[in-house]
Amino acid sequence: MKVLYVLENSDGFKRSNQIGGYLSHVVGVLEAFKKLGHEVILASYSSVPYLAMEDYKFIKLRRVNNNVPIARGVHIQWLLIDNILDLIKRESPDIVYVRWTGNLFFYRIRKRFPDLKIVIECNGGRFMNGERASWLDNIYFKQYIHSASVISAITEEVKTAILNRVPKENNAVIITNPNGVDTARFNEHPNNIREIYGIEKSIPIIGFAGYFAPWHNIDVIISAVQGMNVNTRLLLMGSGPPKIANSLRILATKRNKGRIIFTGPIPFIDIPKYYSACDILVVPQAKERPLGSSVKLFEYMATGKAIAAANVGQLSIVIKHGVNGMLFEPDTESLKNTLNT
Repeated sequence: MKVLYVLENSDGFKRSNQIGGYLSHVVGVLEAFKKLGHEVILASYSSVPYLAMEDYKFIKLRRVNNNVPIARGVHIQWLLIDNILDLIKRESPDIVYVRWTGNLFFYRIRKRFPDLKIVIECNGGRFMNGERASWLDNIYFKQYIHSASVISAITEEVKTAILNRVPKENNAVIITNPNGVDTARFNEHPNNIREIYGIEKSIPIIGFAGYFAPWHNIDVIISAVQGMNVNTRLLLMGSGPPKIANSLRILATKRNKGRIIFTGPIPFIDIPKYYSACDILVVPQAKERPLGSSVKLFEYMATGKAIAAANVGQLSIVIKHGVNGMLFEPDTESLKNTLNT
């Protein structure tokens, strides 16, 4: 089968080109298509970090030179669809695979190629997390729903949120396709992480990896580790918006500051070594963001390390308390008590 994988938001790699669920997920899906024996055409504005690009037919999407903000956004979206239409005509793919992002003109693909199989991957969205949908969200939603042959929802909760808004006459098939990882990539790796950060063998290491987003509750991890009755180290692997990163660094200095280590961004190929150095890996999540599917959870599980996960959304479904991990309520005291055990 020939798959045209359209990666519209490759600029996101500028933010998460080291570690983060977005990059890990994109690499995983592309590699999975290849391992299944499919021919994959990757259409993107840039190459994908840490992906063996020589294994894919890479077609670089054309960029827009327009300095007027609103006009530039519209122009980008129109030109992207022009690019995709040209590729479909030239390459004759069996399916087009697109990550749900947002394009005002997506309907043009279905209009031009009414019989084409279009798969849209949905990882959530504002309205799916209980937030009010904007008029633009509603336009995107209607276009994707009416254009897709299959919508691949990342969790049952996301699937339900979509179904609750789908008109009865819609013909798209909506499935649940949970996250996963290549376990061979995230198994135990020899490393010298303790030596790099001067951590003695007797001191337990707690780890978090990912983007410093508000819904990751990294402040809760810092406060919990600061309040533990055991001397430990917390490796915060990643980065985030300067305002959030700075506030976290200030919080880390208020108590037991020697326990908190900000590693900065870690290259995707090196992150398994950091996981291997940890004794406990933490998956935090705010209750306000229950519908997502944390890629890091599955990366953590592949390492075989102890896991502490927030009792929220899919995390509480995948992790069985006391069996394959420990669940905690997404607050400082609950996480501190869990880590102390």
